[in-house]
Amino acid sequence: MPAITINVLLCLISGFRMFEVIYFLTQGGPGSSSEVIMTLAYKYMSMGVYGYSAAINMILVLFILLVSIPILKFMTSREVEN
Repeated sequence: MPAITINVLLCLISGFRMFEVIYFLTQGGPGSSSEVIMTLAYKYMSMGVYGYSAAINMILVLFILLVSIPILKFMTSREVEN
């Protein structure tokens, strides 16, 4: 069960940080239809709006923490010690 807990958290975090696939396939899509928070932060970073991009990344970090801590507590409470 500890291995499953770690894998669930790593997949969740990598899902929120999804950038490469979306950027290389669609670059934000037609208009902004397939834009995610990481492509938005990249777009603002390349435009030179560094503060806004840093703020978006901090919001992403806080959101990942808010989602992953309850999941981690729930998954570790279900683990059985030998």
